[in-house]
Amino acid sequence: MKKEDLAYTLVSNKSFDAVVAALETNSPAHQFRVLHVHDVQATLAEKGFQRGPLKILEVCNSGFAHKALGQDVTVALFMPCKFTVWTEGGKTHVSLG
Repeated sequence: MKKEDLAYTLVSNKSFDAVVAALETNSPAHQFRVLHVHDVQATLAEKGFQRGPLKILEVCNSGFAHKALGQDVTVALFMPCKFTVWTEGGKTHVSLG
């Protein structure tokens, strides 16, 4: 299985912080609520590990969640939806899996 089979990824010329802010700002307009933002870079730094910027944004649309859970409760294993934002090669990447 290739990485492309697991996630839809876009590359942006915008800064890391601008992409994260855009996701946080625009998600509600699409009926998604940002539940939590994990700052993976900061979490790893607390344990003495270094890496570039990486954040995971957990988002949920309660209507979609209710419908999906009504079909099969095991779909909860894949909830909430997540955006992953990181930098690589001077570009900002954002994936939705």
